[in-house]
Amino acid sequence: MAEKMLTDRKCKAALGKARDKVTYLNDGKGLRLQIRPDGAAYWMLRYRHGGKESTHGLGTYPATTIAQAREKAAQARSVIELGLQPHDGVPRARSGQRGARESHLPSHIGGMACPEQADMERAPLRA
Repeated sequence: MAEKMLTDRKCKAALGKARDKVTYLNDGKGLRLQIRPDGAAYWMLRYRHGGKESTHGLGTYPATTIAQAREKAAQARSVIELGLQPHDGVPRARSGQRGARESHLPSHIGGMACPEQADMERAPLRA
């Protein structure tokens, strides 16, 4: 864990400060509190999946306490260790994305972008 873990006092003090950009308070093991310029605060978990860095939202602060955020982060890490995405617990397969595109292809007739355009190509020219 981090040398100095977050406390509720540190989080509340950070919320009261005016800021012009997003800031983060790190708790350790990828858990951090994101504080936005509008004053909203969100618990985020940073992790790597498939070689890419991602984030997973764990709730808003103060509705989600530090203890709850740490527990949710631990649960998400156990899902990540299984090779799954924490936000849905189901492996993301690119084949599902391709299937959606392929199901759209039959609506393109003869390489035309829309059926109306294909009908115009088929219609005889008027003199």
